Amino acid sequence: MKKDRFGLLIVLMFLALSIFLLGCASKSGTVEKKAQEKNEKLLVININESPGASDAPNPYLFGDKLVFEEALNEVGSFGIYLFDISDEKQINILSRRWLRKPEIYDNSVYWIEKRFSTADIFSYNLAEKNEKRLIKNKSPTLYSYYVLKDYILFINFNTPVWGNRYEWYKYDKKTQEVERLFNIDANFDLNYNFSPFNMKTFPEKNVIYWWKIRTCPPDYKLRLSSGSYIVTDATACRQMPDTNKELEVFFYDLEKRSSIVRVIDISDIIYEDYKIAGLSIFNDQMVLSDNRNGSSDFDIFLYDLNTGKLENLTSTPDAEEKSPVIYGNFIAYTRRIFDNVRTKEIVLFDNKTKKEKIISKGNWSIFGYSVSPSLQISRYAIVWADNISVESPKKQIYVYKFQD
Repeated sequence: MKKDRFGLLIVLMFLALSIFLLGCASKSGTVEKKAQEKNEKLLVININESPGASDAPNPYLFGDKLVFEEALNEVGSFGIYLFDISDEKQINILSRRWLRKPEIYDNSVYWIEKRFSTADIFSYNLAEKNEKRLIKNKSPTLYSYYVLKDYILFINFNTPVWGNRYEWYKYDKKTQEVERLFNIDANFDLNYNFSPFNMKTFPEKNVIYWWKIRTCPPDYKLRLSSGSYIVTDATACRQMPDTNKELEVFFYDLEKRSSIVRVIDISDIIYEDYKIAGLSIFNDQMVLSDNRNGSSDFDIFLYDLNTGKLENLTSTPDAEEKSPVIYGNFIAYTRRIFDNVRTKEIVLFDNKTKKEKIISKGNWSIFGYSVSPSLQISRYAIVWADNISVESPKKQIYVYKFQD
């Protein structure tokens, strides 16, 4: 009898263990399925549509963290928000008047604020939860700024008696000292060449890069020497024939205070109105959008900085593809299709498989096609801002999660 009870107990224990293991397997499968579903997801962050709301929430992506600004109901007041892409949670960092253009690096959020008479740069440490004014600027007009690993590069636009100029400064995060780098004479029509939209960074390397198309002989070339820009007569340059046409990509190392210019020969392109509509670099791969095929349509190209090999990735009929960004094997870009319904798309291209995926589709806004400058990519997501509707100038932020 005792043996029978003992045997029955063994059977019941075995059954209980089997049910438990099956339950665990089922639970694990459910989690995996949810994780797979969450691997690719399009999230929308709605922005305030109050009368004083900003048309540009200025999203800034760093890894799996996103910061952006939102205009509040009081005109001139803004809030800075942090969105964690991994857990999809959003927090308000702070809100008050004249906060603009937030950026994030590691554990700190940065922004421009005109709390005083000048445009200063502040930071907020997320771990310590404290705020600090890092840079007490001398100018009320801060053109742009870029946060790197060890430095902050900021550019002032000043109008002294001898003419307009861009003044470049470097802030050292360790020593908390500001060093003046050089000036650029704005009278030489370099505003486009040094626009914030074609200046990008390698934050970990303390390097900033930008590009320009040179269509003048070498004697008229823009070059960096002894920490200063030397620009020859720009009027004469524009009057010269398009010979020795080159695409110049400038790399400036803030730590070494040195520059490297990579010159890409494009003299075989005879199209007179040749333009670049976006350029992005990851390691040795450079992706760019141009109209080298001699039409108004822009295509996406991949250029190997080591071998000089150029590969045409897209050639979509009756469409233009612009503002490419690259991270690893992934390239994202905008596509505008010239059809009756004014279709616009955000496209993700896998350079390993050579396949593309449309991750967002809509219609052009009557207020313009303004997705391009805000398109960004990281290991975790693609981010951009776009109009809420075809009829509205207000924008909302889109986050496409494609990796955990």
